[in-house]
Amino acid sequence: MIMTITDLVRSYIGSLYGKSRQVVAFLKRKMQWIALAWLVLAGGLAALKLSFPVVPYVSVLDAAQVALAYSLVIAAPLAGFYIARDAFRRREHRTQPSI
Repeated sequence: MIMTITDLVRSYIGSLYGKSRQVVAFLKRKMQWIALAWLVLAGGLAALKLSFPVVPYVSVLDAAQVALAYSLVIAAPLAGFYIARDAFRRREHRTQPSI
């Protein structure tokens, strides 16, 4: 049986839809562990970076500013994920357009 280009595109779209549902289900199940792993790994690396600076800190304020910057960089991906997730939590916002 010969498939037309339209059939191939529909089949591909269907497979992408199935894969995207699997990714969403995985993230729903594992996001707390992924977030914890990210915080431990990135926080540990940031602590090492703060402990051994290239240029010594002049004051505690300098160290606090660097720590704040690292904290914001570490928190940004998690905050972005949770903000986006909560923005589409209600049922009427979860509908997908038909293709």
